Amino acid sequence: MPVSYAGQLIEHQATRQQVGIFDVSHMGQVVVAGNASLEFLQNSFPSDFSTLKPGSSKYTFLLNDRGGVVDDLIVTALPDGKFFLVVNAANLSRDLHRLGELAARFPTVSIENHSEKWAMIAVQGPKAMDVLDKVFPANQVTWGNTPPFTLQDMMYEGSCCQISRTGYTGEHGAEVLCPPSLAPRIWKTLVAEGCVPSGLAARDSLRLEAGYPLHGNDLSEDITPVEAGLSWAISWNKTEAYPGREILEAQKKDGPPRRRIALVSQTRKPFRKGEVVTHQGREVGVVTSGGYSPGRERGIALALVDGAEASHDEYTILSGSRSLECSRSRLPFVPTGLKPA
Repeated sequence: MPVSYAGQLIEHQATRQQVGIFDVSHMGQVVVAGNASLEFLQNSFPSDFSTLKPGSSKYTFLLNDRGGVVDDLIVTALPDGKFFLVVNAANLSRDLHRLGELAARFPTVSIENHSEKWAMIAVQGPKAMDVLDKVFPANQVTWGNTPPFTLQDMMYEGSCCQISRTGYTGEHGAEVLCPPSLAPRIWKTLVAEGCVPSGLAARDSLRLEAGYPLHGNDLSEDITPVEAGLSWAISWNKTEAYPGREILEAQKKDGPPRRRIALVSQTRKPFRKGEVVTHQGREVGVVTSGGYSPGRERGIALALVDGAEASHDEYTILSGSRSLECSRSRLPFVPTGLKPA
């Protein structure tokens, strides 16, 4: 994915107001197969998949034994009892290794890397579903009426493809999975329908405005989901002893040692990852993701701060030789198609 095509602001606004498309073919796809697949997932992830219907998806975490996040990913139940995992590209090798470790106790379970079989195009924005209905007409299916976090097969030019009702911008839309040989034709068709090619810079500013975490920044093997403010994705009532469970439960009960907070600047200057967060002269945390918000016309940041320092309304971020005053913000930073501010 290029940093940008026509410019970050153009691409950002196109996705917020109309339709942007993103080549996310670098994402990894993994299939978990075998008659003990569900048991394996239940004992390996903090989410409960026991009621997940075929074609339905769930956001979850692959954890290390300390409760840190090896990766955040989406798991979809398939009709044949298998499970389809979409993982972050940079973590694919690490994920396969960790899944292999966890699967060692389940000899009938196989972990299959299907990443070379799929290209992936994200179609995002208020008019995204209208475009998908036009480009991919399907019998008895109106894509705009399909619920979020579902995946369905479709045929396009004689090839089996999939539409996953997920995304990473805060807007309505879907991700189209297709054979790599078909991706250029689909891309050109979407562009002809008015979709704006969008790159990595816009993808980052969109997800940051929406308050979505980025693995390697806001999540890592040293940051737990509880610290990252993602406890909602954990099924606390499930019974299986997945990796890191005791640590996560202790953080939920006693409060995590660090907490993710959202900050907005009083100026247009963007915040940057690694900048120090202070309160009344005390160093209390660090920026994990930062940038400029076209919607707020201010610098915005996600930061990880000491748990005891996470309730203040005002902070200062040290940016180079400057001290930038900032305030706590609710998430998302701006209204999106999926959630109001």
